[in-house]
Amino acid sequence: MDARSTLQQLEAKRAELEKLIARAKQTPLAEDEEAADDYEESELSTYCVTCGHEVSARVAMRHMEKCFNKYESQSSYGSVYKTRIEGDNVFCDFYNPHQKTYCKRLRILCPEHSKEPKVSDDEVCGFPIVANVFEHSGEFCNVPKKRCSKHYCWDKFRRAEIDMEIVRQWLKLDELYEQDRNTLTSMTSRGGVLGLMLHQTLSHDALYEMQAPIQT
Repeated sequence: MDARSTLQQLEAKRAELEKLIARAKQTPLAEDEEAADDYEESELSTYCVTCGHEVSARVAMRHMEKCFNKYESQSSYGSVYKTRIEGDNVFCDFYNPHQKTYCKRLRILCPEHSKEPKVSDDEVCGFPIVANVFEHSGEFCNVPKKRCSKHYCWDKFRRAEIDMEIVRQWLKLDELYEQDRNTLTSMTSRGGVLGLMLHQTLSHDALYEMQAPIQT
């Protein structure tokens, strides 16, 4: 089944991403002078797509992420059923005792029930630098993660991208199972006496002949 094979590929892709992130963390930090030369404060500004305020382009990504999470946490996405799927659960599944529901946001992106890990001063950004748009050059961004504004939360977004694709494949599998169940139900009920008794066939041609006006 295509959905099953795609899920296996996504699990392998997730494992490769974790190895890439672990390898990127071993990258030595850049010297302060080099970092200062590459990350000068920009005078450009843009507008936040969530709140509409004008922010500096250097901190735009950081502001938009926090601003979106603030508004996102005001909404609730819940279900009365806890997620039961094969492999790692990608949903938050935090239980709300007041509403008696389980949170169905992606665990990696849930702003209400997950906290951002604290970033130490000596932690490197580690974003994999690409060449020719898509080819990985084998090098990683060596700017301190706290100061890197170009690759803000890149590892979280990469994980969320894979998790979202996993959810799509599980939804596709659920649709296929539902279609299979409906097909089996229709096959087992075909030719049954109850179905024949509950159905009625009308001959419209005969009705038209009966309603024809009588000529005198």
